[in-house]
This record gives sequence, C-alpha cells and structure tokens, in this order.
Amino acid sequence: MDNIETIVELEITKIQLRLMAFICKLTGGIPESEDILQAVNLKLWQQRHAYDASRPFFNWACAIAKFEIMTHRKTLARSKLVFSDAFVEEMAERLAAPRENANQRLAFLEQCRRELSDTPRQIIDWFYADQLSIADIAKRLGRTSGSVANSLYYARHLLRLCVEGKLAGGRG
Repeated sequence: MDNIETIVELEITKIQLRLMAFICKLTGGIPESEDILQAVNLKLWQQRHAYDASRPFFNWACAIAKFEIMTHRKTLARSKLVFSDAFVEEMAERLAAPRENANQRLAFLEQCRRELSDTPRQIIDWFYADQLSIADIAKRLGRTSGSVANSLYYARHLLRLCVEGKLAGGRG
C-alpha cells in the first residue's frame, strides 16, 4: 500500500461513527443510512488518490456522502416525506463542521450508558446496537410497545443529562 492508501484506510476507519451520524441526520433513518454509508465508503476508497491529505478528511467524506445522499433521494422522489435540496445542503454544511468536544462527548456518552441501570441500558443497547424495533423489545421484556417507547425516551433523556453534566463539570 502506498502512503495515501494507508492514510485513507485509517481515516475511513476513524470516522465511521461520525460519518454514520452525519448520514442519519440527513436521511432520517438507520436502514437507508447503512446502505448509503457503504456506498460512501466504496466511493472514498475508489477516489482515494483524489484526496488531498492537507485538508480535513471528514469534510471530504461529507462532500462525497452528500452526493450519495442526493442520489439516494432521487430514488425516493415518490416518497411523501422528502427534504428539499436546500435543506439537505444547509444541514450538510452544519453537520460537517467540526463539533466541539465530539470525542469527549462520545467518551462521556459511553460512561453514562454504563451508569444506567440494567433495564434502561439493555433497551438502549437493543434499540441502537442490535437495531431491534420497539415492538421486538417489548416482546422480550413482556411489556407494551408504549411502555418501552417511554422507557427509551427516558433513558435517552438520562443520557443527555449525564453527558451535559459531565461536559459542564469537566469530569472524565
């Protein structure tokens, strides 16, 4: 592997979570975001020799992701809910901007996830990591879907408060 291939390979690996978040925010759904992420990863690799190593890799990846999202949107043109091109452009610019404390926020999020009691942590893990539906989680827990949805909302609320508290307190 030459130097640019090594750089691109490492950078692609480093930005996967952040790039997935970028794509999810612009598409509104995890299933299509996973497909788009794979298409973006392929394009990044195919176009690796076009990457200028003096520029931020994430911004380059976001530009490619934006085009992949636009391509995906064209296939969804008949859908009832399609964001305007102007909206997607504006959100892409906002989301590609470096987020202050992003790595620290992720570290705090994981700490806070571990601090949750068993059931809320399990619901978070099943919903986000295992991508189970609310209905599937409800079946596993022997609860109603509404009850699980409320628990998920509450767990996310607790995580947000915890992360914000750690950021405000500078605790790690």
